[in-house]
Amino acid sequence: MSKHALKPCPFCGSEPMLGEVRPATRKSPPLFGITCIHCGAEMTDEFVPELIQRWNARAVATASIDKEVMAGTVQHVMEQIPNALRMLEDS
Repeated sequence: MSKHALKPCPFCGSEPMLGEVRPATRKSPPLFGITCIHCGAEMTDEFVPELIQRWNARAVATASIDKEVMAGTVQHVMEQIPNALRMLEDS
């Protein structure tokens, strides 16, 4: 698998390296690893395609806002607008 298939390190953004961590023996299969050359983050697997897929996986960034809290905040701000306008007129 080419190096270009790897995304940058999810922790520091540096370039990762793919290589064999442990050669195959009669008792165990080979173990492959992806390691960040900057921060040392690493991941291992017996299968290169799965390893690359796991390394390249990223969490989806989502914002979670409680709708009731947001509605209460908006309501509070709306109630304060007349007071703010009066203060501006008086100054």
